[in-house]
Amino acid sequence: MYLNPKYYKNPHEFNPDRFIGIEPQKNTLLMFGGGMRMCPGKKFALTEIRCLITLIFRSLDVSLVDANASVKLISTFMSACAELMVKINQREEQVASLFKLGG
Repeated sequence: MYLNPKYYKNPHEFNPDRFIGIEPQKNTLLMFGGGMRMCPGKKFALTEIRCLITLIFRSLDVSLVDANASVKLISTFMSACAELMVKINQREEQVASLFKLGG
């Protein structure tokens, strides 16, 4: 899908900016494929993402801007949040120091 010129101009050229400011074509952002041709690095990539998210949440306070706001879901074959407004603040130094790697 990502290498299909029908969906992306110059698909073999490395250009991460191609995704900025455009609405994706429906069903073109299937991350790891599926079935027999599923990406062999899927489990590794998901583990890396989990580690990164853990590190972010250990050093930052993330909270909802409006805890009472309704959540709009986008649903195709799996649900995703259309927009989630969060407030991100750096943790106080005493709390952040508890989570530093290597002591």
